Amino acid sequence: MLDRSMTAIERLKELRREYISKGIDASAVGLELAGREQKRLVLGQKIDELEYEVLNGFL
Repeated sequence: MLDRSMTAIERLKELRREYISKGIDASAVGLELAGREQKRLVLGQKIDELEYEVLNGFL
């Protein structure tokens, strides 16, 4: 879990540097990163649900 969190943090830092290099406003960077992180969390949850269904024979 900690490794995944550190990977996510590093990815967000990389995206932040990318946006700053493009001259995008800091508040826009924060909003964009928050949106991407939310999408990632939702997709991760859906993957977990599908794995559960497959492992328990629901599909």
